[in-house]
Amino acid sequence: MEGTNINNRGFKEKNAKVKAGKCMFPFKYKRKTHTKCFPTERGDICATSLSKYGTLKTYAYCRGKKGTAKKTLKKKLKLNKLNSCPVLIENSLQWHPKKKWKHVAMKNS
Repeated sequence: MEGTNINNRGFKEKNAKVKAGKCMFPFKYKRKTHTKCFPTERGDICATSLSKYGTLKTYAYCRGKKGTAKKTLKKKLKLNKLNSCPVLIENSLQWHPKKKWKHVAMKNS
């Protein structure tokens, strides 16, 4: 698997520890051994170089299937049948015609 230096927000990372290249497994990170990509806030990561102890030295963002991020976002959005506005279920935010996000009380299903 190949890793990239572009995070899940579409930005190229300029951090010295981010290095695009071939993912290396297993690797140690946060005191645990990982055999697959590790999820972080900016995207799943894998080791691209290891210390002599097998600890992550540099990393890259794992490349998922094409369009995975868009599909995930579509799953989080649900069409509100009353006003045909998208509702973000996970964070209980609702889009209103005045183009403002507003917290709404979520009904338990």
